[in-house]
Amino acid sequence: MAEIYTSNKDADKAFKTLEKAKAVDPNNALVHLALADIYRDRKNIDASFKELQAAFANPDLNIDQKIRIVMGYFPKFSEAGVRTAALFSALELSKLIVEKHPDEAKAYALYGDVLVQNEKYNEAKTSYQRSIELNGQIYQTREALVRIELSNNDMDGVIRDGETALSFFPNQGWMNYFVGIAWAQKKDYKKALSYLKNTTSLEFQDKELLSLSYSQIGDCYHAMQDNKNSDDSYDKSLSYNADNKFTLNNYAYYLSVRGEQLDKAAQMAKHANELDANNASFEDTYAWILFKQKNYKEAKVWMEKALTDGKNKSAVQTEHYGDILFYLGDADAAVQNWKKAKEYGATSPVLDRKINEKKYIE
Repeated sequence: MAEIYTSNKDADKAFKTLEKAKAVDPNNALVHLALADIYRDRKNIDASFKELQAAFANPDLNIDQKIRIVMGYFPKFSEAGVRTAALFSALELSKLIVEKHPDEAKAYALYGDVLVQNEKYNEAKTSYQRSIELNGQIYQTREALVRIELSNNDMDGVIRDGETALSFFPNQGWMNYFVGIAWAQKKDYKKALSYLKNTTSLEFQDKELLSLSYSQIGDCYHAMQDNKNSDDSYDKSLSYNADNKFTLNNYAYYLSVRGEQLDKAAQMAKHANELDANNASFEDTYAWILFKQKNYKEAKVWMEKALTDGKNKSAVQTEHYGDILFYLGDADAAVQNWKKAKEYGATSPVLDRKINEKKYIE
């Protein structure tokens, strides 16, 4: 009867009828859901949420229906005015789903997703792990877990859980990429390359992933002192995304260190700074390239930006600043900065000679 009243747009009669139904059967989940809809339409958000809680507390209400309701909150997470309330509601309701459906993998997967949105990453990790224990055949849950481990810099976890995931889903490009990154961080570049190359052989359409993968391949080859393959990989990375700021910066810096293609390096470094202003590392790269081009005045401007924007005292940047000052004719200031660089932990093999001889040494 309430449904008929609702279809006839008579919300008041529908509400009264549902109240009678609620009196007859207080635990009826469908009655609570219907009341939640009416309260929501009346902008009574608190009352609507209480009815949803009552419905979700009933284990007999289909879990998929509960999940669909929680998923309805996700688009609101990006809306500034309602984000906080939506996050709270989704978190409380997804927690109820887990409590009432403790043997359902998808309950824990959803709870993990909501916890991530609430930036509760360690709790989300635990929830994803429980979901995988209950059902290891859902790739998205495994990827969500590995993404958290990667963000936590837990490379052992990425390798362990990522390689396990690949034993079930070997053709997943992103998972191969994550494991490749982890091995690269552990400086096992041959293993890293095997996974990263898997990604490029599996993926043909995701330009972001291809650009990221070739960038990492370039980093690996650089670490292995294979400059040709490193440069080729960086070029491929930029062919898929000309605005990959990390590729632009790294490629530019390594060219400058070798003193090769300095005009190309300068263009790339400048573009990286256009894409990410006030990034001390990028500013340092551009300054160093300008230094290599003997444009010492402009190099000084950019190195001072790097030193200002840097959150930590950088030994490398301070040493570079000393190098620039030397060529601008201020040897005393250069030596002072070289000494500071040494205090900050610089390990340049010629730093002591610079200080003792009071001159720049290549």
